[in-house]
Amino acid sequence: MGELGRDSIHATTPVTVEPGGTAVFTFTAGPMNGTTFPSAINLTLSGLPTGATYTFSPAMIAAGAEATTVTLTVDIPQTQASAQLLTHRPGAQLAANTRSGLGGGKTGNLAGRLAPLSLALVLLPFAGRLRRSARRLGRMMSVLLLLTAGMAAAAGISACGGSSASGFFAQPQQSYTVTVTGTSGALSHSATVTLTVE
Repeated sequence: MGELGRDSIHATTPVTVEPGGTAVFTFTAGPMNGTTFPSAINLTLSGLPTGATYTFSPAMIAAGAEATTVTLTVDIPQTQASAQLLTHRPGAQLAANTRSGLGGGKTGNLAGRLAPLSLALVLLPFAGRLRRSARRLGRMMSVLLLLTAGMAAAAGISACGGSSASGFFAQPQQSYTVTVTGTSGALSHSATVTLTVE
């Protein structure tokens, strides 16, 4: 494999891909002296992100081959945001509130039971006016909810389009130097490309 010497493998430009996507690189391997490779060339790869898989096409360059274009396909794993699950135990909270008495013993419990009835008696003369106000307030709340949802969606879209991810579920952009090595016997040559995962 005397022909596989310096500058015999040329790589394409850097590629940027999102998690779960596929990056495609092309390499041209050509003999330095003569028009064909005297022996087969095995291709290997290093420097990929954890969990990424790759394939070469062709998987190796056969003996007697001329300058060959090799396609490298890298599949990036889909990373998932890890959200901590918060558990709420209402029984424990209720027990704690019962123990504290919320007002001190039986008197506190009686006051707690009479509070809704007292509030209803105070608001009874205003029931008609409150009903009309509630309808208007309901319509206004619907509009406010729609506006809030629209603004949240617009903020999410603009965060996704940015060059550096910084949202809640986003991960920082990372670049990897991927090295392709062609080996035949004791001789080898490498070429590197940059793979950026957003």
